[in-house]
Amino acid sequence: MKETFIRAGITAEGYKTALRDYNDASPIEELAANSYDADAKTFFLAADFKGSEIHIFDDGTGFEPNAFEKILTLGQGTKTSIDHSRGDRLFLGSYGFGFKSTVNLAKESEIISFNKGLKFSTRVNWDLLEKNIEDESAGFSLKKEKAKPSSQGTYIRLILKNAIEQTELEQYKKYLSNLPQDKEKFLIYVANYSSVRKHFNGPIEKVLRNLKKISKSAERKGKATKVTANEGTDLEKCVKRHFVSKHDKNVKGVCYFTGFEKGKKVKPLSKTLRGIYVRVHGRLLKKDFSSRQFTQPIHRWVSFESGLRAEISIDWVADQLSLSRGDVIFKNKKIENDFRANLQNILGQSLKPLIQEVEKSSRKQEKSFHGQRQKQAEKRVKKHKDVVIPCLKSGFNFKPESDAELALIFCQAPVLSKALPNHRLIDYNSSGSFDCLLHDDKNLKFINCELEPTLETYLSHKRTEKVELVVSWSRGNWKIGSRKKGRCGALELVNSQREGNGRYRLLEYSSLKSSKPRREIPAIILEEIVK
Repeated sequence: MKETFIRAGITAEGYKTALRDYNDASPIEELAANSYDADAKTFFLAADFKGSEIHIFDDGTGFEPNAFEKILTLGQGTKTSIDHSRGDRLFLGSYGFGFKSTVNLAKESEIISFNKGLKFSTRVNWDLLEKNIEDESAGFSLKKEKAKPSSQGTYIRLILKNAIEQTELEQYKKYLSNLPQDKEKFLIYVANYSSVRKHFNGPIEKVLRNLKKISKSAERKGKATKVTANEGTDLEKCVKRHFVSKHDKNVKGVCYFTGFEKGKKVKPLSKTLRGIYVRVHGRLLKKDFSSRQFTQPIHRWVSFESGLRAEISIDWVADQLSLSRGDVIFKNKKIENDFRANLQNILGQSLKPLIQEVEKSSRKQEKSFHGQRQKQAEKRVKKHKDVVIPCLKSGFNFKPESDAELALIFCQAPVLSKALPNHRLIDYNSSGSFDCLLHDDKNLKFINCELEPTLETYLSHKRTEKVELVVSWSRGNWKIGSRKKGRCGALELVNSQREGNGRYRLLEYSSLKSSKPRREIPAIILEEIVK
């Protein structure tokens, strides 16, 4: 066994400043991202609630021999010359923050890693970081010894500053679900350590070698949970386009776009993949440049950002900026302006075909809508029985298909006098929180009224607190007594206790499972009243 020593390249306060926006779950995601980049097939996290520890196992390629020398220096990642792992995984990115981020979570961190027939181990006491940086300090001990050539993987034990609870474990699951799973080739498991302890008995080298088998066994017995990836599309399913900046031909970009769902809605890309990233000599900086600071001038960026990843190679910024999770500081204003110009040019080029596709789709939809509108107009001219309201002999007397058309029906004396005697329609404005104001001439008061062609469309309203009456032409498929989920909670349609046909009550609940309604709203169905 050979022992050497590693020393920190920054003070504890410097670490905390650089990593200030990492919450307790962020380091766990960072460590899992490192496992992904190391071509691990399995990542297993076990939380020890009694011992206030977290145990992390992966069966990846392990730490490179020179990686331990850099684990205590910010900005010293080892993914410097290529952008993919040996297993052809696109690196999730490194700017040397991953392991260091545990300073916010743990008071001590222990690592054992196997790589290329060697076993490396060290233990870092973050409370001794200041002492470690002093000249007379030898540093933290790093042990290196021989291992089986086939051995690989990494074990990390985090001795936490504070006790861990189940709610925090659930938060870890949420963060881990953000990671891509490489077509089920990277599986993530989470468990209570006391439930799986016996599965991990024995030499750590053997545990890592059999990690996939151990994990599946623990899941099968109900002692571990496999984390499911968030909904989204991985990069292999994206449309990939290459661009060259018109400002600098040495600046190149690759843009990945998920595509569109029905209509113009963008398919979501996994949160850990979307954004704007920069490569310097092939290395992906662990910084998302999609903040408004950089994207505000870019036309229509906000419309597509949920399904877009851009990687821009700008080698000349290597020594021209300093980077932390919170800040980007350029050496001078000219460098910053040149950086912005190239970034915005690449993104502008990438968005151009997407904007054209949306505009083409819009023209197609508009043409289709115009055709349908023309057919409907022809039916109305011919007074087809399916579209005419028989009791109305003059004015607009067609079955309404919009709020505005319903207002034209509702304001007519034969309709309004039957639906609401002694009331007048005073105001109509579809851009407000309700469509129109009615005046009750008998009681001298105003009523906030919402108009809907069919009652079911009212379910799409998110804010309904100002609505005092709903008027609709028809109930659609809404059966009396049934409860439906809406954006405001849940609504149940019931008969009015005081009046006859065409008059109902909408009972508004917090959710479908709520037992008591929080309020009720009168509803009028004109189709049933003006027969």
